[in-house]
Formats: sequence, structure tokens, C-alpha cells
Amino acid sequence: MTRKVKLVIFACIVAVCLFLFYYWASNDYVPDVAQYQVNHIIRKHDTREINQVATNRKTAKFLHSLKTSDCCQKISKFQGGTEEYGYYVASIKNKPVGIYMQKKSNSFWNWKIKSIACFD
Repeated sequence: MTRKVKLVIFACIVAVCLFLFYYWASNDYVPDVAQYQVNHIIRKHDTREINQVATNRKTAKFLHSLKTSDCCQKISKFQGGTEEYGYYVASIKNKPVGIYMQKKSNSFWNWKIKSIACFD
């Protein structure tokens, strides 16, 4: 390989690393993590986990009524909170749902669902 090709490959690797670092440091990935975790809870249909994240009986009943094929859609950007807690709004089966996320550590998948609240 020529020196020019090596330099282009190195520049691409550096650009990808910088993008990933920015993405991780900015917490722009948290809505994606929230959507993945909510969809995982719906697909598993684990009663214990649903009751643990539901803020009230109405929300638990709604989450239990979902089919495993239903999924979380249209996650909003950060709606408020602190550096350790974040609030996001999503749509599940055309119903607005509030998702409270909690930062657990400084790793990439450091955000976990603290609770889910159904608004209707």
C-alpha cells in the first residue's frame, strides 16, 4: 500500500473514533437505548419487570395488554431531567408514554429505564 492510501485509512479511522466519542459524550444515543429497552420489555412480556417499571396500575395494565408484536415508536429528544436522570416521551400503540431513564455508570450502555408512565 502506498503512503497516500495508509493516510486515508488512518484519517477515516480517526474520524469514526471522534464521531463515536462525540455520540457517547453527548448522550444523543439515550432515546435509542430507551426504545430498545422498552421494546425488549414488551417482547419478553415479563410480569415482574413490567410491574417494576410501571409507575401505577393503569400503566402496568396497559403494558400487560400489549402484544409481543407491538413496539415503542417516536421517541422524543431529551425533555428534561438532570445529568443522572432523563425524561423522554414515546408512543406505544398511538398512546403517549413517559419514559424516565437513569444513568447507572459511565459505560456506553449506561442508561436504564427507571419507570414508564402512561398518560391516557
